[in-house]
Amino acid sequence: MRWHQTFRTFGLALAATLLVASSHPIQAQTAVVRARSIDALLESAKYLAKMAGQEAHVAQLEGLLNQVTGGKGLAGVDHSRPVGLYASLLAGGGGQPVIAFIPVSDRDKALDLIRVLGVKIEGDGDSLIELKPQNGDNSYLRFSKDYAFVSQRLDLLQGELPDIAGLPPFPDEATLVTASVDLKPLPYEFRQLGLAALRKQSQDQAEKDSARKPGESDAAHRGRVAGMRFATDRGLRLLEELHGLNANLKIDPKTNRATLDLAIEVNPKSDVGRSFERFGEARSAFTAFARDAAVHGVISVPIAIELQSLFRTGFRDGLQKAIDKETNSRKRELGSKLLNTLDRSLFPDRYDIAAAIRGPLSDGQYVILFGSKVPGARDLENVLLDALKDFPPPSDQLTVQVDHSRHESTRIHRVTFAKFPDRNAETLYGSPELYVAYRDDMVVAAFGKHGAELMPSLLDDLQRPAEGGTSPIQLDFRLARLGPLAVDEPGRKFRELTAEYSKDNPDHDQIRVSLSGGASLKLSLEFDTHLLKLVDKLRPK
Repeated sequence: MRWHQTFRTFGLALAATLLVASSHPIQAQTAVVRARSIDALLESAKYLAKMAGQEAHVAQLEGLLNQVTGGKGLAGVDHSRPVGLYASLLAGGGGQPVIAFIPVSDRDKALDLIRVLGVKIEGDGDSLIELKPQNGDNSYLRFSKDYAFVSQRLDLLQGELPDIAGLPPFPDEATLVTASVDLKPLPYEFRQLGLAALRKQSQDQAEKDSARKPGESDAAHRGRVAGMRFATDRGLRLLEELHGLNANLKIDPKTNRATLDLAIEVNPKSDVGRSFERFGEARSAFTAFARDAAVHGVISVPIAIELQSLFRTGFRDGLQKAIDKETNSRKRELGSKLLNTLDRSLFPDRYDIAAAIRGPLSDGQYVILFGSKVPGARDLENVLLDALKDFPPPSDQLTVQVDHSRHESTRIHRVTFAKFPDRNAETLYGSPELYVAYRDDMVVAAFGKHGAELMPSLLDDLQRPAEGGTSPIQLDFRLARLGPLAVDEPGRKFRELTAEYSKDNPDHDQIRVSLSGGASLKLSLEFDTHLLKLVDKLRPK
């Protein structure tokens, strides 16, 4: 499906509902962006500049500000209270419905500062003031509740202005900037009008995309069409139950962490809200993969019954047709066994899949790890080994050694490939060996020369209760460990700089991207601020 068209249409539909809306109180349907304070912004800028070795740039900016303001700095402005802007989404009229708010400690000094900046003032401090800059459009200013409100639209500053002090508090002390869009007050009829336009566009697009593509099988065609319908329906449900959007930027000098969170909030009592809760409860069984890993990723998510049924039906139809066409009776028999086994193994109510690149080890090489929860994994193992007896793979491509070793009751099989795809792979992984183990409810694999020695300890780790936890979807990078993976000449600079960085900054190289659930669906980016030193060295000079 052409998703960009769908999202564009929804945006137009929502915009249409807002344009036909009448004027509402400025506190309703409002998007707000706030910084904790001017002091907090300056302190965070100094901290980040120090971490990046760029303190001189902040000093230059402070000097420029002092020069522009004639040595007065931000006179009349309160540096200790929140500053930001908001927009009334349902404000009619022309122009952008944006209002900036600046805390003031002295009105007269604030007006003098505006004059120093070369802006002509018409009016006084007790009424609406028109600001006429030497270049650019005129704006308007009004003082209220120890704040200066500024907008290019006069109508937005008339009537009651919001109490900035009454806005929700910052989530925690480390939050520097917070942004939110509150859609709960959006009138029901306007929301439905936008959704109706999107449904119509989605239906029209679905009709166009429902035609079978050249070479597409019946099963593939039915699966594609059903998948589009499912995704469209879930997307519409999400938009219908949407309560708001939030973003928070956290800078914490105490822990040297920077975090950006983006969250979607919905009606918690709706099906969508309950699905967010279920999503947030998912935890991977493969947290042990993260140990000494350069890259570690997990996907541990519940699967909707409708989607599970869709996958299963498409899979069974496609494989059954292939079996029916097979003329070899033994292959048909094995195919039927495989079909029944995979039907149980591949379609659980929750997918839990993990992968990692562990290393560098003592000799500088790596091992690629893979794991997946697979119900009836031993049954799958038996069917595959049974098929292998009658139909071994071409020996010039790979060889399979069944029961290469054992760890307790678990058999470990070795697959040796004829060759690596390139020399770099040989340098990184040693030899093209894949070690595979099947346990009652999971499949574990390790690729590389060291896979055999790592597999027993890995299986032991997976038997123990998981330490800590992960988000349902999470991807971790350790840049110091990633550096040696850049073995080719274009990656030489990255390899050398990460090696130099890791000597002075051990254990300060992690970047994490995660998606979590619960009361909201939250996408997070988190990194160690020490990495700014490395970023500064890597950027083009």
